[in-house]
Amino acid sequence: EDGVLTVEFAVIAPLLVLLLALCLETARVQIVSALLERSAYDIAFQAKVARGTGFDGIVSDVLTRRNNGLFSPQEVSVTATWAPSVLELASGGSQGAGGPGDFVKLEMKASLNLFGSLVPKPLQLTRSITYCYVNETDLEADE
Repeated sequence: EDGVLTVEFAVIAPLLVLLLALCLETARVQIVSALLERSAYDIAFQAKVARGTGFDGIVSDVLTRRNNGLFSPQEVSVTATWAPSVLELASGGSQGAGGPGDFVKLEMKASLNLFGSLVPKPLQLTRSITYCYVNETDLEADE
């Protein structure tokens, strides 16, 4: 009976470590998802106010500032599609952030590695976020 406790601990300890790792990774994924959501909002807002100009610089700046070391901006792709009307945007539109008064659909996709440093082949989680907005017109900017 002296070795029973040691054997029980040897069986239970790896399960407890795995449970702890799952909890920590779940928390990290939730935090990264919130950061990505906020990044998509910030990109959409700044591009809207800039009336579609400097979109690539806005994306780079926001992703660099918002990652907090929890995800790599290189693992995130951001695309914008624009059209002069919602109907045209729904049927495809044109690549880019458009101009003043254009309707824009922003799509962000991020690939997150789960348990990246713990396993030889990490699991991939893809997070997709879509925002639709209308670029400000020159009149709105002057008010």
